Amino acid sequence: MRVAGSSDGKELGEPAIAGTPGDFEEGMKVFEDLVSKVSGGEKIEAIAGGIAGVFDAEHTQLLRSPNLLGWMGKPIKEELTKRFGVPIYLYNDCDMDGVGEAVAGAGQDFKTVAYLTVSTGVGGSLIVAGEPVGSGFGLEPGQQIIDRENSLEDLVSGAGFKKRFEKKAEEISNNAVWEMAAKDLAIGIHNTIVHWSPDVVVLGGKMITGNPAIDLGLVEENLKRIMKIFPTLPPIRKAELGDKSGLIGALELLNKHK
Repeated sequence: MRVAGSSDGKELGEPAIAGTPGDFEEGMKVFEDLVSKVSGGEKIEAIAGGIAGVFDAEHTQLLRSPNLLGWMGKPIKEELTKRFGVPIYLYNDCDMDGVGEAVAGAGQDFKTVAYLTVSTGVGGSLIVAGEPVGSGFGLEPGQQIIDRENSLEDLVSGAGFKKRFEKKAEEISNNAVWEMAAKDLAIGIHNTIVHWSPDVVVLGGKMITGNPAIDLGLVEENLKRIMKIFPTLPPIRKAELGDKSGLIGALELLNKHK
């Protein structure tokens, strides 16, 4: 968990950080403690944030979340409203990261930003004019099927690497593995481009920004080879904000909800 506050709606204070408990009730207590720490006793006006997983249509609870099984089906928004008594705005974590990159990072010069994070899993969000597009259950580009059997997440995520090669991604030095991942990611980005037609594609996550990582130059080479329908590709950019992107995105959306 990463929590920060803003007293003026423009600048974020220093974030408070803690591990995310698998138990929902314990998680709510840890979150409450973090909010208390960053607020310093000041009155809280509203809270916005992102959680990894698929929300219900009203964004009140998680329907699916592989890493937070104990949170699925729990009344997250209701519980937060009860504890804080302020407006609560919940999103998928990729929405928060995508908004952050769109307004203050690698996508800030573009109206329509496709944000993809390639880390333990693969997630994504489509940001238009600084806001995530409305959708029933959110967007899950990592679940697109690439080769009849495997999803994009199966092929290029950290969890996918570990399952297929029985090693953590950072332990794999075989260039052929990383070159194939670049080809598979290019297919996923190609599909994202033809479905969303973004002005820019921003890529984040440890499989992109870590060492070793998927080579974006090689991804672009493969994209140019397989793209047939559009005359040019949108720029492919590496995310710039790191762990701050979600907090910046949350603050941006709080300001839009005023």
